[in-house]
Amino acid sequence: MSLFRALSSSLATASAACTWSLLSLRPLHATAALQGMPGVKKRRKVDPALVRAREERRVRRINKALRKMGKKDRVLKPLLETEVRPQLRQQVKDRARGGAVRVDQEEEEERRALLFKEWNRFCGRRHRQELRAIDRVMLSQHRALEALKEASPYLYSKAIEVSKHLRLGMRSSS
Repeated sequence: MSLFRALSSSLATASAACTWSLLSLRPLHATAALQGMPGVKKRRKVDPALVRAREERRVRRINKALRKMGKKDRVLKPLLETEVRPQLRQQVKDRARGGAVRVDQEEEEERRALLFKEWNRFCGRRHRQELRAIDRVMLSQHRALEALKEASPYLYSKAIEVSKHLRLGMRSSS
């Protein structure tokens, strides 16, 4: 830091033509010198005979373990979830479902088709009723506006004017 102060004070007294600025000197800093690359250890020389002996011992150990495994039958660990309790084995007949009486498939399909047709008819009637109700409301609204127009043109213009509250959500086309 003292080097920085010395350089900055000498630069401050230097002539105005000097192009160095104090900001350009800030990134300069010194670090300790490294004697060698960190993290790299010197490898020792190993006798190839020792390496070969270790490999042979490892191979012999593995072969011995394989021979032992080959002599014994594989013993499976019993799973408690797969075992059936004796009480349940005795109740098998009680728990077994009897053969349910099957309804003829053709009759069942015909019954379902008729039910589907009836449902479609109901939905069609309901839809037509809703349309008629909407038409009745719109017609009565139109009649009321016509009557209001005859009674008071000012009230009619106020009635058909778009509310300010509704305009907030609308975007203008211009």
